[in-house]
Amino acid sequence: MPRLLGSFRQLLNICHITSHTDRYERKLAKDQMEKSDPTKRLIRSNNIWKLAIIDNIDFKEKGFKFGNIYDVTRDNSHATLRMVFQVHLPFDVKNSPEPVVELTTETPLFGTNENINDILMRFQQTIDELLGFEKINGELTYKKDFDADTIKCAILSKLNPGCLGPSPDVIILEPGANLNSDEEILRVAKMYKGDFSMDNILFWTLLQMKLFIAG
Repeated sequence: MPRLLGSFRQLLNICHITSHTDRYERKLAKDQMEKSDPTKRLIRSNNIWKLAIIDNIDFKEKGFKFGNIYDVTRDNSHATLRMVFQVHLPFDVKNSPEPVVELTTETPLFGTNENINDILMRFQQTIDELLGFEKINGELTYKKDFDADTIKCAILSKLNPGCLGPSPDVIILEPGANLNSDEEILRVAKMYKGDFSMDNILFWTLLQMKLFIAG
């Protein structure tokens, strides 16, 4: 069906149903893309958490010349996709570097927060309610007429499913060239510096932190 859209627009133009041609549509789309500035959609606020993504994508021709895959090789091109996810947080984000924590054998790798503790407490209360502990004639008794599905349904009924916040804003920024060298990767990363209006100290601090985590 997408391949028939051009012919359909041509038919509408011949029948004087539409007042402009397909060429006008392509020219208008090209002008809009050239004049667009996606950086204007970036929200510069202390309660916005931004996740910048760099990905190398490949483009290939939709078909082969002359319809014969054995005569020619399909052409391809490369580009670097730059995307930003903006998440609205209920608190302000501090851009200062986090304190360095020295890892030892006693250092816990994963901690808990208030929400996790609340959910764990609901799990415990749900299981206690299903067991229904009672002490009859000095003996502790409990129910056994439930299974894993019963526990699952009981727990899910006490939880609020879905995301705890609004969906992030997705912004596609100006692409970069092919990531075939370390210099090009650094150049593409520096493009975010101008997009986010970051100073040199903050940019290099965040870049070093990301490289350390990725390594």
